[in-house]
Amino acid sequence: MKNTILLLTDFSQNARNAIYYALSAFHPEDYQYILLHCYPRIHTTADVNISLSEKMRQESYASLEAEANIIRNHTGLSIQFEKMAYLGFLNEAVNYVAKEKLPDLVVMGTKGETGLPAILLGSHASSLIKATNIPLLIVPEDAQFRGLHEIILAADIKTLAKPEHLEPLSELADLFDSTLTVVNVIKDETHDTVDDFEEVAVLKKQFPEHKLNFKHIHDHNVEHGIAQFVHDHPCDLLVVVERSRSFILDLFHKSVSKNLALHAETPLLILHD
Repeated sequence: MKNTILLLTDFSQNARNAIYYALSAFHPEDYQYILLHCYPRIHTTADVNISLSEKMRQESYASLEAEANIIRNHTGLSIQFEKMAYLGFLNEAVNYVAKEKLPDLVVMGTKGETGLPAILLGSHASSLIKATNIPLLIVPEDAQFRGLHEIILAADIKTLAKPEHLEPLSELADLFDSTLTVVNVIKDETHDTVDDFEEVAVLKKQFPEHKLNFKHIHDHNVEHGIAQFVHDHPCDLLVVVERSRSFILDLFHKSVSKNLALHAETPLLILHD
C-alpha cells in the first residue's frame, strides 16, 4: 500500500510551489496524493445557505481539477490526485481527512521572507498544528527541492526518549541518505557533554551512527542558540518536535529570527510529541 500525502491548496502560487516541492521529493509512483481545498461557511437563511454552499462546493471541485491540470502541465507527470473540497475551517478539514484517509504527511506552503514566522504566528497554522498528530511540512515560497542531504533536528534532547515520535524523521533520513545533526541547547553550564543524556542512546539506535551528529551548545536562551546554529550551518530541512506551540513560536519570534536564517528557503518539518 502506498503512503499518502495530503497537499493543502488555496490555489496560490506559494501553495503550488509547496506541491511542486513535495512531488520532487516524493515520487508519484511511490505515493498517493490528496489535494484538499477549504471553502468558507456562509451564514444566511437555511435555504439560501444550502444553495450557496452547493454552488461553492461545485466551484471548489472545478478549481481543484484546474489546479491538478496546472500541476500536471508544469511537472510533466501523469499524476492522479484524489480531490477533496471541505466546507469549514482548515483545521477541521485536516482533522477530518486524517481520520478518514490516514495520510502520512501534510504539506502546506507559506509566502515571503517572513513566511515561517508569519504562518506559525497565524491562527490557521496554530490550529492546524494542534488539529492532528500527522507530521506537517511547511514549504516557503522560494524553496526548491535539491535533496535532503543535511537535516537539523532542533530539540531539547531530554524530550526525545520516545522513539516512535521520531519514526517519520528516521524514515525520511533513510530515504534520502541524510546526515542528521541534533542541536541541543543547555542552559546549565555543569553539563559538559551531550553523551550525559540517556536519550542519546535512543537516537543512536534509530539513526546510522556515521550519519548522526550531536551539537552541544551552551546558551541562556534555547531558541536563540538553535537559531544561531541554523544561521551558521545552512541545512536542507529544519525539524522541530512540537511539545508546546510556545517553543516553535519562540524559535521563530522576530527578536530571535531577525537576521538569522530561519526564512525563505528552508522547509520546516513539525513532528508531534
